[in-house]
Amino acid sequence: MSKLIVDRVECIASTDHTGDDLYFLVLRMDAGCDVRRVGPNAAWHDMEAGDVRHTDVVLVDDNFAGTHIVAVIDEDDSFDFDAGLRGELSSGMRLVFNMFSPLQDHGRLTGTMMTAFANIIGKKRTNDDLLAVQTLGAGVMQVVGQGARYKINIKAA
Repeated sequence: MSKLIVDRVECIASTDHTGDDLYFLVLRMDAGCDVRRVGPNAAWHDMEAGDVRHTDVVLVDDNFAGTHIVAVIDEDDSFDFDAGLRGELSSGMRLVFNMFSPLQDHGRLTGTMMTAFANIIGKKRTNDDLLAVQTLGAGVMQVVGQGARYKINIKAA
């Protein structure tokens, strides 16, 4: 599996009467712990309840390896995670990884990293809403938060 692609996004409930905008933060969980932002973009702009978008947007490409953790973010006024903030997130996640990886098996480490990722995002964001943090793989993600609800299909290519 070399790529993970957002195949379809269905907005079941929207928090904003003008529509929601989604974006993703993808963490490659290894010694690098790099954070990549995907979106916001036209594919997930101004989504209202009942909207279905077939997107084919790549979340993980050939440059990524290992376990991936994804955060789904509901953009409010403008996206908050620019390159500088993603750099801070990456540094924080490298510190967590280096602290916990020698002590835990892969499953426990992944859980620790997911919790740490959510906590760091929660402390760094300004007005965007964190909807979900989970491991990334092919299948269906159900994300809920702050009154928004989405069904996101991820496919492998």
